[in-house]
Amino acid sequence: MQTIAALGMPILGTITGAGMVEGGSFAMLRRDLAVYGTSIRCNEEGARQLGQFLEPLDIELMTIPLPGYTIHIDGQFMVLDDKTVMANVHRLPYEFLASLERLGYEILHPHVDEQNSCNSLMLEPGRLIMASIYPRTAEMLRARGFDVVTIDYEEIIDNGGNIHCSTHELVRDW
Repeated sequence: MQTIAALGMPILGTITGAGMVEGGSFAMLRRDLAVYGTSIRCNEEGARQLGQFLEPLDIELMTIPLPGYTIHIDGQFMVLDDKTVMANVHRLPYEFLASLERLGYEILHPHVDEQNSCNSLMLEPGRLIMASIYPRTAEMLRARGFDVVTIDYEEIIDNGGNIHCSTHELVRDW
């Protein structure tokens, strides 16, 4: 945390007590709305504290209870641009999907054999990094006008992670 602070990144707070928060369950939908998935490793108390840190920044936190043993939202959902998301709809609560539609988002589906491709990273609206093992999803997104940068990433994927698990934007220039 000291290194991040020394680089000029603001530290909004520290999750304490029984709160559990992990970056893999956090996503910014837009400058005033974030999503956080609660699970066996990301609890309601952590979400409550996170929401308190975001409130002074005028960011509302939408909390989504993830089903079963799903750990993070990033394996099931990602933002592609200001009006489009990609989601494994069968692995997310209906209420969340309905909220996205009410907010005006189009929901794209990854290729049926490449569902973990949702665990990618948006660099800027319309441009994302995706592991090269998801060629059909990357091609579908390119056909829709998205700029998809693919990289070899098998080592981390073999251990159950993916690109969003390994990194997260610290600052988003809206």
